[in-house]
Amino acid sequence: LLLTLVPPIVHSLQLTESHRLAEYLRRNHTYPPRHWVPSTPGWEALHVRRVEQVRRIQDDGKRYEGWLQSVTSGFVSPNFTEFGWGLARAPPDIVEELKQRLHEGLPTAGIEGDVDSIGGDLPPLMVDIGQLSFTTLDVLRPMHEEWAGVPLK
Repeated sequence: LLLTLVPPIVHSLQLTESHRLAEYLRRNHTYPPRHWVPSTPGWEALHVRRVEQVRRIQDDGKRYEGWLQSVTSGFVSPNFTEFGWGLARAPPDIVEELKQRLHEGLPTAGIEGDVDSIGGDLPPLMVDIGQLSFTTLDVLRPMHEEWAGVPLK
């Protein structure tokens, strides 16, 4: 048995750090970004604050996740108002039904599990609202369609 050992030829399609940096500079990017979309005082102030909060996160993975979320909300996702995500009131009937189901379900609620974004001394609980989740989605669909500007399925 004759074996010929030939080192494999590896072609990397991955961007190197030097290429990434050159492209970053070519596109005139800055960190932190100088402009947010939309470029309004309220939206920019909100994101400057977010970037400062994210910058203080010690864990690399969590800081990266925070940066991705900030960039997504600051450049990619549309917003309701010039100041960011606006609030809208859900129809009172569905709010009352959800509150009632929540209170009824608390005595038998299960533990949601380890959720990074929920802090406190007690573990987060999960109340099963069953079919009401689908009803809620149907009731709120017109609000979401108006915001998105397209019919939703």
